[in-house]
Amino acid sequence: MYDNQLTDEQLYTMAKKRVEEKKDFFFHLIIYISISIIIWIITISESGKIIIPMSTTVGWGIGVLNQGINLFYNEKSGSVEKEFMKLKRNFSEIEPVEE
Repeated sequence: MYDNQLTDEQLYTMAKKRVEEKKDFFFHLIIYISISIIIWIITISESGKIIIPMSTTVGWGIGVLNQGINLFYNEKSGSVEKEFMKLKRNFSEIEPVEE
């Protein structure tokens, strides 16, 4: 289970990592959308066939969707300070396990 003895520094490090993961996700999403649009435009204007951009869009889209679900399933905040306070609050509510 969770260690109730995490320091503020450890919580801040965890919060910073989460914010970086969110930034990475949004960068990935922007790249996905941009490249997908370019592939669709080029393919349709060149040949009119949609099988290649469809498979690329769906395949890559599944990866982006998976990354987003893993990242945001229980996450709502977006800054290091918000993440830090959220973690601090969550860890302070956890009672130590008696053995």
